[in-house]
Amino acid sequence: TILEMILGFLKLHQKWSYEDKDERPLNGFKDQLCSLVFMALTDPSTQLQLVGIRTFAVLGAQPDLLSSGDLELAVGHLYRLSFLEEDSQSWVAALEASGALAALYPIAFSSHLVPKLAEELHKGELDLSRRDEPTKQSRHLRCLQALSAISTHPNIVKETLPLLLQHLCRMNKGTMVAETSEVIAVCQSLQQVAEKCQQDPESCWYFHQTAVPCLLALAVQASMPEKEHSVLRKVLLEDEVLAAMVSVIGTATTHLSPDLAAQSVAHIVPLFLDGNISFLPENSFPCRFQPFQDGSSGQRRLVALLMAFVCSLPRNVEIPQLNQLMRELVELSCCPSCPFSSTAAAKCFAGLLNKLPAGQQVDEFLQLAVDKVEAGLGPGPCRSQAFTLLLWVTKALVLRYHPLSSCLTDRLTGLLSDPELGPAAADGFSLLMSDCTDVLTRAGHAEVRLMFRQRFFTDNVPALVQGFHAASQ
Repeated sequence: TILEMILGFLKLHQKWSYEDKDERPLNGFKDQLCSLVFMALTDPSTQLQLVGIRTFAVLGAQPDLLSSGDLELAVGHLYRLSFLEEDSQSWVAALEASGALAALYPIAFSSHLVPKLAEELHKGELDLSRRDEPTKQSRHLRCLQALSAISTHPNIVKETLPLLLQHLCRMNKGTMVAETSEVIAVCQSLQQVAEKCQQDPESCWYFHQTAVPCLLALAVQASMPEKEHSVLRKVLLEDEVLAAMVSVIGTATTHLSPDLAAQSVAHIVPLFLDGNISFLPENSFPCRFQPFQDGSSGQRRLVALLMAFVCSLPRNVEIPQLNQLMRELVELSCCPSCPFSSTAAAKCFAGLLNKLPAGQQVDEFLQLAVDKVEAGLGPGPCRSQAFTLLLWVTKALVLRYHPLSSCLTDRLTGLLSDPELGPAAADGFSLLMSDCTDVLTRAGHAEVRLMFRQRFFTDNVPALVQGFHAASQ
């Protein structure tokens, strides 16, 4: 089409630079170009809509070309395409263009789009409270995605992040019927905002100090004995929701500078070890938060959020009360009453162990874990939990080429013949070699040596092959 030819020309024009604004050839044709693009955006043809969206994104990238009126019209079209069009291609393209243009024109998007999305979010809350038809719930999800898509500028983040957090808090107050999928959708939008904030240190810190305390406060409140009915409080403790919150907190932490991370860790670790809730918003709870000291099952489950935070910190950030924390994690990792909590504790212990510098401290922690594993693998109710601790500690050592990794691998290999744990031990080798998403990741500053998989196979395949041939049929 003619519009596609114009798009090709505009892309070529981007490569040319003009120091004098009056010399820029597009200035004289701006009104005609915008009119053509806006006609394409209102055309029923999906193909024309897509070309129109891409063309306007290129026009928007031209410095000092578009007027405030042009931007207001464009925002209106992008909003309409994001919500009113059924075609998914136009919707996705509109979100991508909105994100790119919002980074260039934050004032226009703050003035014309954020208020519309805030209103749409409020309508969505009313629809959720009434459990209206699926189309309205779909609009609500699209609104969440649009809020995260335009969070590409620090000033816009300061408007969109509070909207998302307030939306989650209103769910907690029982004004909506919160289902697992809806809470996860909010967390996914928060994670996408966190990812965009990673490019700017100021935005990264703003997101972290705003979102993380809010999420922790909601989770701690959910773990308390209920005085009033709140569906969200039960939903927040479900495995899938906690996993989504883990992703948000981890993403919000990995790019913190060591100085800022140290400020945060000074609050969050005492929260879990001492029940110090002073830094949390709305921190009036009916009882103490003690996930390690005889805490309820709900409180123990929140150790997953501690794991997300401390296992995403830079390696040179000092963890306060580390000795107490590691001992508490080892104890919880072999608690048989809640597999989710014990696994989170084992992963958290392994993530911290992996980052510690070689020396007496890491050897002491390792011996602590080995003693707990050997005691737990004996007859009793904690065999599965002790095996999980063994598996994650082994992975932590394998990744960093620790000399004792071979000893733990041999212990794991020996469990292949165990009638109860043999299948899990076989599956465990897959875990040792696979990439994790929440702990022991390069993005989370774990110590991951090059070619650790090749070294692992070189060291262990002969013994595995020998064991295979020696096994009885």
